[in-house]
Amino acid sequence: MSFGSSRGGKTTAIRNLFTDPRFKILDRVNPSDIYIISPTVKLDSSIRELIDFLIGKGFNEESQTFEDVLAGVQLVKERMKMQRA
Repeated sequence: MSFGSSRGGKTTAIRNLFTDPRFKILDRVNPSDIYIISPTVKLDSSIRELIDFLIGKGFNEESQTFEDVLAGVQLVKERMKMQRA
């Protein structure tokens, strides 16, 4: 999760964590466990770059991106509850 003011660099930082080979995030995280929840998910070019990169790694844009923040959070809660069971 990343929270902060507009234009604070949140998307850029997350994009760099996933795309920069020095961090090797995808060696530890399955792309099917990544959700992008943002009211600007369809408008932000930095998010688009990240999504395009993740699609090449098995990310499903249709089921893993949410403009509706409440719907996205609800899905993540359900996934977390399933994993705990």
